[in-house]
Amino acid sequence: MPDVSAVEMLQFLIGQHGVTQQTVARKTGIANSTISALLTGERQLTRTHIEKLAVYFGVKPAVFLPGNG
Repeated sequence: MPDVSAVEMLQFLIGQHGVTQQTVARKTGIANSTISALLTGERQLTRTHIEKLAVYFGVKPAVFLPGNG
């Protein structure tokens, strides 16, 4: 499988879990504006973002890193 970007992975996980961007923001403690900026590629995921998102979605943090495929 080809690698996917962190943005693509985040979009996929949001879709698979059937949640909204606002729900992800509320449940992870990441500001909604930050989630929006991440999804549009205006910001890069930080280690803290990755850790919070991985816990929320129940995945390994590595899924957000290069070489995840």
